[in-house]
Amino acid sequence: MKKNKLLVVLLVIVCVLSVSVGFAVVSQNLEINGTATSGDETALGENFKVVFNNGSYNKTASNDTTGDITGTVTGTTTTATITCSGMTKKGEYAVFNVVIKNNSTEYGAKLKNFVITNTGENNEYYEITYNWDGSTIAPNGTATMTVKIEMLITPNTQRAASFTIDLVAEAVEVK
Repeated sequence: MKKNKLLVVLLVIVCVLSVSVGFAVVSQNLEINGTATSGDETALGENFKVVFNNGSYNKTASNDTTGDITGTVTGTTTTATITCSGMTKKGEYAVFNVVIKNNSTEYGAKLKNFVITNTGENNEYYEITYNWDGSTIAPNGTATMTVKIEMLITPNTQRAASFTIDLVAEAVEVK
């Protein structure tokens, strides 16, 4: 009888251990590492195009003491060119309205960066600043940034300036 009790106790212990080990094997956490994408990146690239759409010289916002300053904004890609001539005195400045177009039909555009490069005469003659409110451009929408080119030194002759602006934008989902 004592042997039967011992056998039953051992059998119960073996069953409990078997159930415990079986439960541990089945209930492990499974971790999956990887990258998920929400769509075809090529399709995003084809639909998301943010470019400059030319612009204009804003004579009324400029400080033209001689009335000789002229300028243009050209560009229909991610690079625009501003040309300016006729500055003769320290403190004169020209303001340009630069139009940016979001050609995407599905995505808004958040402009991340502008890089303005002097491609003309000496850098020390000019201070270049721009004003951008940081807003998102709606699909098929346009926005305008202002660029101010100021003469820092009174030159010995009239100066012409040429600058390029490059933009970087990211797609923003629109509801």
